[in-house]
Amino acid sequence: LPRLLTGLIAMALKLSVWFLAAARAGVVVPAFRPPRRGRLALMATGLAAECGGLSDLAGLCDIFFESADGTRLHAVEDDGSRRLVGLRPIVFVHGFPELWVSWRRQLKAFADRGHPVLALSPRGYALSDKPRHLSAYHMDRLAEDVAAACRHSASTARPTKNGPATQAPLLVAHDWGAAIAWHAAITAEAETGRPEIEPETVIPAEAAARRTKIGPDTAPNADACAAPNAGTGRDPNADALPLAGTAASKMPVAGLVACGVPNPEAFYIAVTSSLSQLWASLYVLFFNMPLVPELLLTANSGYYTAYATQLLPPIGRRRPSPSVEVSSMYRVNATQPGSMSAMLNYYRAALQLPPPPHVLGPDAKLKLPVVVVRADQDIFLGEALFHELGSYLANFELVTLRQCSHWMTADAPDEINDVISCILHKLEVGGAA
Repeated sequence: LPRLLTGLIAMALKLSVWFLAAARAGVVVPAFRPPRRGRLALMATGLAAECGGLSDLAGLCDIFFESADGTRLHAVEDDGSRRLVGLRPIVFVHGFPELWVSWRRQLKAFADRGHPVLALSPRGYALSDKPRHLSAYHMDRLAEDVAAACRHSASTARPTKNGPATQAPLLVAHDWGAAIAWHAAITAEAETGRPEIEPETVIPAEAAARRTKIGPDTAPNADACAAPNAGTGRDPNADALPLAGTAASKMPVAGLVACGVPNPEAFYIAVTSSLSQLWASLYVLFFNMPLVPELLLTANSGYYTAYATQLLPPIGRRRPSPSVEVSSMYRVNATQPGSMSAMLNYYRAALQLPPPPHVLGPDAKLKLPVVVVRADQDIFLGEALFHELGSYLANFELVTLRQCSHWMTADAPDEINDVISCILHKLEVGGAA
């Protein structure tokens, strides 16, 4: 009963604010287009043939593999026809309530360049298994899904002749995907360590403190990615921070692009000390209610699930028109048997199960190269979350997307691609395995 009442109050407060913001922004939910022949074709890469209109899906295929606990996972991967030898694989992980298709512009862009690409459907989403027990959604289990995807991607890449047998992928994640990716990366580094490497395999330390604001007219250029210290007169290896080298090839990831979410330690500090972030996170209490969230988010063929992905404050950026196909995919996914409960179990497990211990701190910083991306108009994840990153990360850059809502891949796909290109370049210059 207390959980029910608390959730109802939180729902009433947050939904009233969201509906007002949505009305000001002119939110429109596209008409629902169900899959033909009564099957979940919208979940697979047959979407272009099934519904048309999404040419970005050409050259992709569905794959399946198992997580450590035996959960069967679905992912979408390039078919291998465009891969170039030696290019680093990239693994994408989406958030709530999206699907792998939210990364379609990134999948196309980097597959066309020759990178192996993989977009994971974490447990509970798309064609992945949907365990019923809450314990299956503990952060440790979710991190094993991401680790399994990274191992698969690394094992199928085409390394150089003289390089390692596998090449660690770059991990790119948003929202809940980013939260899981943080835990997977921190756990992997704690288990394998980061050995000292030769001076030539480094990134200049200035990059760790760099703050970048990117807007529609200020995307990073190639020179900024290639030589962040150009023109400073400094030795580019002075005060350098280690980057993953060949000795660290056991690491499942070479670098991390975390969109919208900081490391768990910084997140906890912000939520417990910032009233604005506590208010922004109030919807989590509603999601911890029994049954009511499922009833709301699956009503009218998942209308409010699609509606949530259109929530944004009035921003200067002109957002692309919502895609009927993508919106319909979200709604079909939400109304699969057991799917919405599984998706909400991420939030329920986060509050109702013991959390993983916090391991990062000023004397135990994460050394993995990280780019943290935040949106300046994110109504769910505010600026306060990103104030203390330097206390936990040894090798990071914070990028702010201007005039951008929480739904970064919809609002700013080109800027996200630029950020990924930058860190890929730095990883190759640094000689990461």
